[in-house]
Amino acid sequence: MRDLLDLLDRRAADGSVRYVRLDSSARNAGELTGAELARRSHGLGARLASRWPATGSTYVPIVARDPLAFIEAFFGVLRAGLVPVPAPGMPHTHPGHARRLSGIIEASAPRAVVVDTPEAAAASVLTDCPVLLLEEVRAAAAPVEPCAGGVADEVAYVQYTSGSLGAPQPVLLRQHHVLAHLAQAAEAFEETAESVSVGWVPLYHDMGLVTAVLRPLWSGYTSVLLDPFDFVRDPSSWPRAMSDWEATHTSAPDFGYALCTRKVPGDTGEYDLSRMRVARSAGEPVRATTMRSFAEKFREAGFAHSAFAPSYGLAEATLTVTTCPPGRPPRTRALSAAALRKGRVEESVAPADVQEVVSCGPPLRDTRVEILDPDTGAVLGPDLVGEVWISGPQVATSPDGHRVGGDLGHRTGDLGFRDGTELFLLGRAKERFQRAGENFYSVELEAAVAAADHRIRQGRTAVFAARLPGGEDPVPVVLAECRAETEREIDETAGRSLARSVVSALGRGMGLPVSVVWLVPAGTLPVTTSGKIRRGSCRDAFEENAMPTIHRYGQGQ
Repeated sequence: MRDLLDLLDRRAADGSVRYVRLDSSARNAGELTGAELARRSHGLGARLASRWPATGSTYVPIVARDPLAFIEAFFGVLRAGLVPVPAPGMPHTHPGHARRLSGIIEASAPRAVVVDTPEAAAASVLTDCPVLLLEEVRAAAAPVEPCAGGVADEVAYVQYTSGSLGAPQPVLLRQHHVLAHLAQAAEAFEETAESVSVGWVPLYHDMGLVTAVLRPLWSGYTSVLLDPFDFVRDPSSWPRAMSDWEATHTSAPDFGYALCTRKVPGDTGEYDLSRMRVARSAGEPVRATTMRSFAEKFREAGFAHSAFAPSYGLAEATLTVTTCPPGRPPRTRALSAAALRKGRVEESVAPADVQEVVSCGPPLRDTRVEILDPDTGAVLGPDLVGEVWISGPQVATSPDGHRVGGDLGHRTGDLGFRDGTELFLLGRAKERFQRAGENFYSVELEAAVAAADHRIRQGRTAVFAARLPGGEDPVPVVLAECRAETEREIDETAGRSLARSVVSALGRGMGLPVSVVWLVPAGTLPVTTSGKIRRGSCRDAFEENAMPTIHRYGQGQ
């Protein structure tokens, strides 16, 4: 197999792979077979190639909310010998999409941008770029002989990271990285031509592109695609689609499973999720409580807790690095939170000193995972917390073509430990607090903040270190969004009481003294296009005093 175009042509010849787009009611709103996709990609590729003969790696961002249009444009750009760059599909209405697309354009200096609607083409962020409307390009393309395709070392696409810690960064993925990963994933997740996937993760994200487009293409199965905005508006559309299409595979961040648990109404016995073999959870910290709650919520629908496959991955590894094997219930460990803060892994012996962590499984085939001391670079043994380094055939190169990382591979910036061959993650190195020789992780602190009071929005809290006016050393700061329906109830007294609950949850419950808490309106905290809190932007807004608040508690008020 030379490249993705060779793979597409093979699927067109054998009549396998099908992409299905669902409407806002989770009904079939269009399909694209492998044969039709190959035909369209030849026409689109010929039109693009005739206008801009490829000379080296020429970037072309793809801006398409319609998933079938995105897939067609992706392979058409590849067929032209150009480099597709997945980009957000709604820059004309979504500020986060416009901001991310602006960064992509600035960083990639694209030859052109392909869009699927006139509204997207008119977005202000695109005013200085050549814009090609897919419908017009499609109409102008004349049939041509099939293109020969690329070679193994050519670029497949450029994937931008989520940008939760800063500006999104480009990751250059070559054909051999992607093909190697697709073979690894098909084996690890037991995918066959009879598999059916249902997903809602946006296709411009690595999880959406790989799990909903490329992996179905590799194994030749049906991929059913929900609009992410439709899913957030009506979370029941996801289990309904999985039931209707007899899904065997799905993939989503913890947020998606948690949203279904909270928002899907009534009896779930109307759904049939008994065929689900792999429910991959990745992209953000995997929580045992979320998996248990989802499994209980959909137990009457036939969903098995053992279908969950906690995984670890990142764009620099195409997608997945480690995953739990299908059919095995997720493995968790109840550890001493105090010991973890000192970098040690010890079983909890006191109910008040427990942190439950989830295994993300062993590495994929031919993939190596090492835990290194982030300060000395020494390789650490089992049950010691350090930084995760990875290497493998799916690990990408930097934009200038050099391999990411050194001899040991890629330095991920994630912290965790190994238990045998399995990887347990704790958080990001840049999201770690160090106080009196102990380590605290933002994701765990933020979960404790959200649990402190029902008026705080789940998943919409930020804990970070920032300097106060006149201060020398950074101090822990908490920003917490309040639920919209409770904002009017929070007067000065109620705000002080709520903030003290947060201080108590972190101080007494986690051992981290906090003296600054800002309660902010719903929708205030900056997030990435995938919904992750942008802690760096939160810190900037705090230090610049540029964030609206409901109540300010402690220093910095």
